[in-house]
Amino acid sequence: GTNMGFGKLSVVLEPQKEQFNPGDEVSGYVLLVAKTAAQCTELLVTASGGSSASVNEKAASASTDNLGEEDYFNYNIYTWTADEDENQGKLEEGDHTFPFKFILPENIPSSYDSFYGRVRYAIKATAVIPHSINKKAKLVLNIVNPYDLNADFQAWEALNIEGEAVIPCDPCLCFQGGSATLSIGAQHSGYIPGHSIPLTGSIQNHGSCGLISATAKLVQRRRYTTADKTKLELETLSKVKGRNIRSGQTDEWDNKLLPVPSNILVRMNNCKHIEVDHLLLIKLKLGYGVAEEYSAPVVIGTIPLTPGGQTIIQTETPETIAADVIADNHSWDRSELL
Repeated sequence: GTNMGFGKLSVVLEPQKEQFNPGDEVSGYVLLVAKTAAQCTELLVTASGGSSASVNEKAASASTDNLGEEDYFNYNIYTWTADEDENQGKLEEGDHTFPFKFILPENIPSSYDSFYGRVRYAIKATAVIPHSINKKAKLVLNIVNPYDLNADFQAWEALNIEGEAVIPCDPCLCFQGGSATLSIGAQHSGYIPGHSIPLTGSIQNHGSCGLISATAKLVQRRRYTTADKTKLELETLSKVKGRNIRSGQTDEWDNKLLPVPSNILVRMNNCKHIEVDHLLLIKLKLGYGVAEEYSAPVVIGTIPLTPGGQTIIQTETPETIAADVIADNHSWDRSELL
């Protein structure tokens, strides 16, 4: 019958963009291809965004219990019905395009997908075809919420980890263990993906025997929260190792580079159920399977610290400042944010 007449339904962005910021305009069209003249009674195009988190061992996409959910928007961005059409929905052979345009809300969280949580934005189209299966199409949007390090007080602060640990003594030789001290840091705590954290400082072995060593890691900390449960997930993004240090020796670090990977989510601080931030973690191996760990917060953002660019007004919260700064400062090129 004539209802076999439709080919593909697809959602096309125009202009085509790899990513969007909150507040951006999204425009494009839905393309419905008629292989022969055919009947379509309705075309509905929606745009939506939301998040979900699960703290079970089931993925957030599959789980229903212990689920935290939040909707950010749900827009009907295009509706066409045959009743309003002079040809009663009979579409000629060929390509039919239906344009749409909408504005993303301000301050929505970045797109995110992991086992326990997701933040998802999509445009969905449905063509209702009488006496046949409806055609459906979906396009996922990638949202990146910019974060300006200049507007975050902590990003300007020195990054500093100091620690002292007791070295275990050798049980066979009855040596006194002694202690190890560590002092490692960097000038600032704020960095952007694709750059490195230059770590400087020293680790000293004051022990009477045995080797000690230090490893620095950049860790992403993810917290998923539902009504009655919290799940904490830590992932090591990069690490750098110091050398083995003998008794009485020191390992000096002079701008030892700890990379910040380029494709990471910088932070999530405006989503009810998912929180993402970063830590510098230093693991001090003291021998005999004993280790101590020390940590300090690292602020990862999309807009780097610029000398003299500090825009802190102490009375406000970083989120509101960041939004104001981004609004006032259109000089940066969005293509640089990746």
